[in-house]
Amino acid sequence: MMLKTVDGIAPGPLNKTAPRKGQGFAWPRAISLLILTVLPMVMGCASQPVKHLPEQRSCDSAIDEAVKRGDWPKALAEHERLLAQKPGDCLALYHLGYIWGQMGEHAKEVAYYEKSIQCGDIGDDLLYFNMGMAKADLGDMQGARSAFEKATTINPRNPENYFGLGFVDQASGRFTEAEKSWQRCLTIDPQHTGCHLALARLLIDQSRWKDAAAHLDAVQALEPDNDELRELRELLESRKALEYKK
Repeated sequence: MMLKTVDGIAPGPLNKTAPRKGQGFAWPRAISLLILTVLPMVMGCASQPVKHLPEQRSCDSAIDEAVKRGDWPKALAEHERLLAQKPGDCLALYHLGYIWGQMGEHAKEVAYYEKSIQCGDIGDDLLYFNMGMAKADLGDMQGARSAFEKATTINPRNPENYFGLGFVDQASGRFTEAEKSWQRCLTIDPQHTGCHLALARLLIDQSRWKDAAAHLDAVQALEPDNDELRELRELLESRKALEYKK
């Protein structure tokens, strides 16, 4: 089964770098269009969700500095050392999952998130958000959706949870559900550019020109120099012209 494309542009991947609202992962672009490669390709160059860790929780300030620097081998070694000293440290397990994910080892990433949950770290929506992203990396879309839904249950006021859920639904061909998730995201945060752009792209693909333009206008007011905004403006006009020629 092939993922839906927009004007011949194949859906694209997510990037696990420093978080910025509504922006995201740069997963590898040379990926098959099969559904099992999934979320990485959902929206081409679209703004996408970003994995991150809760800033208010720290294993150890010195150890977590390696995470902040993106020094993953050192962060891994230091967290494994900490866990050897404190086997019941749920947060260290959580961080190890995140670190393995940054190193591209998504099966290990999921395993450590699950260990953290089993340890008792069950109240953090970001853990389930990251779990959803990791399971999508592995092509487990049902598991990814369950994780994102859990994240929305724990913290229904976090727009990023609905942003991520929308991408999973988009990748699974659940376009109505994706639209609802992104609309919910905007109900919580009307200035979430990522959700505006995701909706605009979806609506352009459905030939809903007026609705798509409204979301692009919202981004124009927030980020007039946004590169994706320019791309989608051009796409909207070209798709409209093509349809009117028929």
